[in-house]
Amino acid sequence: MPKSVHDVLDPYNYSNPPNTSPDGKWVLMASDKGTELYSERLHLVKSWDIYSSKMIWRPDSLGAFLFIKTEMYYVTIPSGEPILIEDCTPDYCPDMDFVWLP
Repeated sequence: MPKSVHDVLDPYNYSNPPNTSPDGKWVLMASDKGTELYSERLHLVKSWDIYSSKMIWRPDSLGAFLFIKTEMYYVTIPSGEPILIEDCTPDYCPDMDFVWLP
């Protein structure tokens, strides 16, 4: 069982830092294996075989946007599968253009 986020990160070459949910119960990480979801105790809950370069959590921690090159996906946490929301081809999806509205 991992003791810290460093134990989880050790075997991987992560180019993006871990991304903790607003409620502190989940951690999303991009690895060379794809995008991984960990519990607050750092147990692997789910993994997807897509590499997300940017992740934006919903304020209620029930989902997240995943940015993968020219595509933006939405995933329901903890058990959902990524759903393609936007294809920004030929450019990258500008993650700065998205905001949460009440």
